[in-house]
Amino acid sequence: GFAWRAGEQLVVRIHYKKNWKLENRSASDRSTVGVYLTKSTSPRQVRQIALSAAQPVTLDAQIQGLAVRSANATSDVRVAIDAVLPGGSRVTLAGFALRAGWDQRYWLARPVDLPKGTRLEVKTGDSRFESVQLWLDAAPGAS
Repeated sequence: GFAWRAGEQLVVRIHYKKNWKLENRSASDRSTVGVYLTKSTSPRQVRQIALSAAQPVTLDAQIQGLAVRSANATSDVRVAIDAVLPGGSRVTLAGFALRAGWDQRYWLARPVDLPKGTRLEVKTGDSRFESVQLWLDAAPGAS
């Protein structure tokens, strides 16, 4: 999980963007936010691994991939993230389209175990978008 130390605050912001059909009309929804807490003395803390289309990243330890985050996205950028395992097999972790102003975390359908030596590759399909900022959220892998 994510470490939340005594005295820290949790701030939740929900940004809504209406489509053109709802312009000038009020709208409501039933959004909810869930927070799960534990008193574990040895939590599996989530860490962020910076990813880049310009340079693959090779893992120096076994991890469990959980989600992918984006920031400062440009509109209509298709992103594909593959893991090339030490034995040479390729696993697609995620594929999605980024939109400006919609930075978010994309949770993987299920956690993916990635051994030490795995190479993470990001493809955007256009070299103009190699500077897109992405992070893989990961927990330590089972020993």
